[in-house]
Amino acid sequence: MYYLSDSWKNVPTHPARIKYGVRSVPTIIKLDDNGKELDRVEKPGILGSTRFDDFLGL
Repeated sequence: MYYLSDSWKNVPTHPARIKYGVRSVPTIIKLDDNGKELDRVEKPGILGSTRFDDFLGL
């Protein structure tokens, strides 16, 4: 299961925030069936309205 987050909470000074002047970085969070976080992938280059499939690379 995937969850799309609009923030990258663990990296307060992430370079994308400085480069793009934004306060959050679109992030894909992969969860297991119990809701435990397994993986987190940042997508700093995609800040506009984009299909969810594009975030997953499908």
